[in-house]
Amino acid sequence: MKCKFCEQELPEGAEKCPNCGIPVRSSQTQELSAAVKSTYRTPEQVQQSDSAVDVETPEARYERMERTSRRNRWIVIGCILLVLILLVSGYFLLFSGYRAAIRRYVWGRGSMSGTRYCEIVPDRFLSELSEEYSMNRKEIRDCLDGYFHYAKEQMEGDLGSNIEFAYERDQATTYTDEETISEYETKLSDTYHITLSLDEVVLANVRISTTGDQQNITDSVTLTLFKCGMKWYCMEAMEQVEYACAYEGYDLW
Repeated sequence: MKCKFCEQELPEGAEKCPNCGIPVRSSQTQELSAAVKSTYRTPEQVQQSDSAVDVETPEARYERMERTSRRNRWIVIGCILLVLILLVSGYFLLFSGYRAAIRRYVWGRGSMSGTRYCEIVPDRFLSELSEEYSMNRKEIRDCLDGYFHYAKEQMEGDLGSNIEFAYERDQATTYTDEETISEYETKLSDTYHITLSLDEVVLANVRISTTGDQQNITDSVTLTLFKCGMKWYCMEAMEQVEYACAYEGYDLW
């Protein structure tokens, strides 16, 4: 007698197959037979199934990992480029153009920083001041710092302490015609004794608010901004730098 499932020869009187363990004399034999047949695989079937499995070779695994690595690298590079684009755009938006010169003009007073004002006046002008007043660049900045501190003390007498500055930019008129450009080049030569080739001139109306603990005031000023090469400068800043240098000898501040 043979087992109905694995066809193993059964010993006389065996209750279960010694090979597959399936009972051969049970009231549940028929039900169990149907269930086992649906899942049981012969050794030949197992061998055929294992040979059909698509086993990933080391070369294929390396290629798959390399594709993933390349994709991740491109994602990282894309993110870095996006951040750089945003940073460059933000720099040109905030720290270039005539608007940046206006910002430095106001913030220079608020932070009492002569360095900010020196950033919006031409180097040639600073060289002229150095020769005229026998000062180096640091001494010019120190004069400005002292001037701003002195001006702030005068404001505190009228407005109270904790002086803060803010500004709003109104209309701005841009000039690029040769006649207007020539007019301001002549003004720079006659007033500040420097010769510059200008590319653009902007007259910007700005409202500067000065606020203290007790009260605040608002002044409307028109700033003359001019572009020379890649940089923007402010003529009113030049006026204040020269004023600070001229009065330093009188120990005003």
